[in-house]
Amino acid sequence: MKVETDIRIGNQTAFSAETLMQPFEYAVTNGFDAFEWFPDKKESGEGWMATDLSKELRTHIRNIAYQNDIRLSVHAPWQANPLDGETRSFLFSAVDLAEDIDASLLNIHLYTEGGVSAYVEAILPLLQRLAEVAVSLSIENTPNTGPADMNELFRELSRRGLLNQIQVGMCLDLGHANLCEATRNDYLKFIDLLEPQVPIIHAHVHENYGDADSHLPLFTGPSAENESGIVGFVTRMKKRGFSGSFILEQWPQPPSLLNEARTRLRTIIESLAETERDRAITEPHSRKTGAQAHPSIEGDDFAAEIARADRQNKSWRKKLAWVADLLANSTSELGLGELAYLAVYFRFMGNGQVPFAEDGGHYRPSHHANAARSIHEQLSAMTTPENSFIVRKIYPWLPSFATSFTRAEPLTRIRDIAHRNDIPQELKREIKTTLQNKLHRCAGPEDLVTSRNLLARITSPDADYSSAFVDEFKRFHEELKEFFNARSLDEQLRGMLEQERGSQSAVIEKFLIGMERTETLAEQLETLKDLAQLRAAFQQRLHESEGAEAQEIQLADVKLEDYCFVLLSR
Repeated sequence: MKVETDIRIGNQTAFSAETLMQPFEYAVTNGFDAFEWFPDKKESGEGWMATDLSKELRTHIRNIAYQNDIRLSVHAPWQANPLDGETRSFLFSAVDLAEDIDASLLNIHLYTEGGVSAYVEAILPLLQRLAEVAVSLSIENTPNTGPADMNELFRELSRRGLLNQIQVGMCLDLGHANLCEATRNDYLKFIDLLEPQVPIIHAHVHENYGDADSHLPLFTGPSAENESGIVGFVTRMKKRGFSGSFILEQWPQPPSLLNEARTRLRTIIESLAETERDRAITEPHSRKTGAQAHPSIEGDDFAAEIARADRQNKSWRKKLAWVADLLANSTSELGLGELAYLAVYFRFMGNGQVPFAEDGGHYRPSHHANAARSIHEQLSAMTTPENSFIVRKIYPWLPSFATSFTRAEPLTRIRDIAHRNDIPQELKREIKTTLQNKLHRCAGPEDLVTSRNLLARITSPDADYSSAFVDEFKRFHEELKEFFNARSLDEQLRGMLEQERGSQSAVIEKFLIGMERTETLAEQLETLKDLAQLRAAFQQRLHESEGAEAQEIQLADVKLEDYCFVLLSR
């Protein structure tokens, strides 16, 4: 069984390629899921500059990457040194490129000739600009900078509170680590000397023999005969929770060497992930399950386990993935106490009482939807008459895994909205940075709040926006509510009604009419009868359904149950 991992593998532009676009086109054709743009104009005239990419070409790159789920990054030109006023402009042209192609990260080199403090001071304007466009920053070790320099850099960034403004981390360049005087021919030592608080969010992977920055493709240098070094590298990166991109920094001849490196690297990554999964299944679990377990011990143990996992998994996607893995890999079914704790945990997440933070990855909402499908299937399989009441409390907090959200390009309407020409530039940027980029990079329930606030602003009485834009944003907000399963009962039923055929549509319509007529006792009793009839129809259909259809019916039934309580109370 293939093991899913958070690490992506991609390649990079190269001055030695026949055309500027050739390496990117190669990445698309060969299914790479990451790519880096590196303006590397040489004094000889070889290579390219950011200005060589026209607006139309940048739009084309953005769309192709989006359609093929390729995570983009931009490497600042090699001449760009934040300490040098004459070359600093190169940094901001790279930011503009990153913004135009929707890259998630900008990479720059570390320069220490003026001291780490001076370097941090020099990148302050860059950090501010990157925060405006919601692009992360990775700072790369060079052959002249060692682990001590990186440790000092991130201590200084932390001391100034700069790590909280945007995501700032290290780009580990494997070849440069191998050339560093303090760790020559021992890049694993370089990693081991990095302090735990140094966040590695990006990586350039290439080889050399410790004599020159030769950028050999992986498995063509020292690892050709012995891949233990690469295994050690991947192991260390996984222990640090790395979820960024491994960029193969070369354009070899033949280019198929990139495919071979990607295949062997992916095999190592998946093998290590599978070993971790098998260990989690086979090792004795601290959690007690089953009828013999004492409820208080069971609950206390499991609550502590949830708390540990919540601290380790910062984003909503990772929290969902952890629950999916827990349910899939449990050696025994969860007891009532454990399911109750899961239900409370999901409620806290949905209500915003559990905080979310970006994890450095770049994962579209389809990953969240697939995790929700796994959770729903596992819960459905373990549901019994005894635990169904608790299991039903979890379903409403899962995102939808309808086909429109599990496809490669979900929620694309917001991308088109962010590039409309009938709204002010400032609003376009706000939508792009606070909603489009965030939603397509690291979606969470907080995005629904952002969308709701934007909708309130653009529809306020004193707002003056085109009706076409407002209508389109309203449609997007309804799609977002559907994804987060945040629709009201009548919205849920009306959405189902659009797809319904036959007798059930009549039952739904009758109930919706009844919801608007509940003033008298007779009307309330009639609506209650319609509600019971509709629930009975849903229960029958639920036994015949699976997947996203089953989820939709289940959610409607849960909402009907809640409304039944309100109706009976009246």
